[in-house]
Amino acid sequence: MKSKKVSLDANLWTNRNIECPYELIREVFLITNIEHLKGEITNCFYYALKLKLSHRIKISDLKRDLFIMRSLMKASYNILLDSKENGQKELVKKDNESIKDGLGALNFEEYQNPYIVFQNVFKRTTLMQVDDLVYDLIEVISYKRMTDYSNHSIPAMFSHKILEACWLINERLKEKY
Repeated sequence: MKSKKVSLDANLWTNRNIECPYELIREVFLITNIEHLKGEITNCFYYALKLKLSHRIKISDLKRDLFIMRSLMKASYNILLDSKENGQKELVKKDNESIKDGLGALNFEEYQNPYIVFQNVFKRTTLMQVDDLVYDLIEVISYKRMTDYSNHSIPAMFSHKILEACWLINERLKEKY
């Protein structure tokens, strides 16, 4: 059975519908930066475990960041499907350039080829599990209820890897065009 591309659901955090995953990635990094998103996603996981935020933030901003992360996961999934059908964009670095500071979640191979991140993440999890996690985190943040995360197979590290891979793709697209 052929996999089907999914809606990116950008309309949940922006005022328009975006269909191209590369355009969505560009839009995300126009409105926010990788350090902010990584920090807030980590904060969401921390809050879900302790019911305590590591710093003050508006709940609506945290929800927006979770929806952005969800859209990036969906964009990554669509890019993975597209790369299987049409090949990868020429965004793979073959040189021995060192990993840029702030990209601590990726190993060297993933840094050279961010598409590997998408392959590895979606071997271990499904989009349904991503949706479940996002909505569980939103519920915890909104209603201050603890949730059992032992049934979730998506560690916070997957979120960081996806964020870093998407950021790299965005940077390499800027270099190319």
